[in-house]
Amino acid sequence: DYLDVRTLLNCEWASSWWAKLLLLAPGCRSDSRTIYFDLDTVIVGDLTPLVKWNGDFGITENFHRIAGHRDWCKYGSCVMSFAPGWGQEVFDRFMADRENLLKTARHGDQSVIETLVPDATLLQGVMPAGFFLNKRDLWRYPDAPPPGTAVVVFGGSERPDNARHKWIKNAWV
Repeated sequence: DYLDVRTLLNCEWASSWWAKLLLLAPGCRSDSRTIYFDLDTVIVGDLTPLVKWNGDFGITENFHRIAGHRDWCKYGSCVMSFAPGWGQEVFDRFMADRENLLKTARHGDQSVIETLVPDATLLQGVMPAGFFLNKRDLWRYPDAPPPGTAVVVFGGSERPDNARHKWIKNAWV
């Protein structure tokens, strides 16, 4: 038995950074591939490789980890791709142990997803080189994104609306 999606949306945990876990809930996604982007993610190029990727579940590797901060979790939930129907079992496990998972997850929803799906495909490994660009690398590209970049990922206090680069602000609008 599952709670109605509307009931889930009214759960206390669903109104915080844990809300992304609702993407795994039955009835929250369509019957086709779902691609999720955080609101502070900027699309600057062709998403075809991501749209055509056909794995079950993919998630970005945490850009803090890529930068060498090994104390961060492996996943960054800023971009995720779900196959049709994928996630039911993961959602069941989340709901069965959610109190413990929410208490122990040091880095929010992405820590919970890593606990529940430790072997997810890291999207940087299956997308073309340079497909993702992290905000900390923007200083290298003052006038335009490098060729092949499709997604610019933000986080922390720097956001697209306060970025220094005109090309980011133009893409964000």
